[in-house]
Amino acid sequence: MHFSILERSLTPEGHLYALVGYWLTEADFDAGLRPERVNDFIMGDASATKSQIVRDGRGQYKLIDGTFVATIPEDARRDEFEWEDVARDLLGDLVPAIEAHWTLAEDKGFVSERDNPAQVRSETDTRGGVLAAFDTSPQR
Repeated sequence: MHFSILERSLTPEGHLYALVGYWLTEADFDAGLRPERVNDFIMGDASATKSQIVRDGRGQYKLIDGTFVATIPEDARRDEFEWEDVARDLLGDLVPAIEAHWTLAEDKGFVSERDNPAQVRSETDTRGGVLAAFDTSPQR
């Protein structure tokens, strides 16, 4: 499976929107064939930074007292750890969901784009947000 993000934008609410095409192989993508599947994703939190616990080079978590622990106990409190704000890779954060959708679609037998050429996308969703338009006609 090969995927490509065809469109990306922010919704009026500030959520990241991504339209993703899936091809069986990278060669199909390179040849300009229609995607096998298309799905859109909306990420609720599209802020440019995120907070995370400070970690050392070995991946251990830094406590307020300056020591490090390998794991976070279930009963740990947030204020026991040192936190930092780091830049987010918004599209990178979507990759696990993008990859999981292909597996789910295959396992559940979702109708593919190739099996449903009459599928039409609209410019808006039912909640009033703007969605990216996508031409589902064959490219070649």
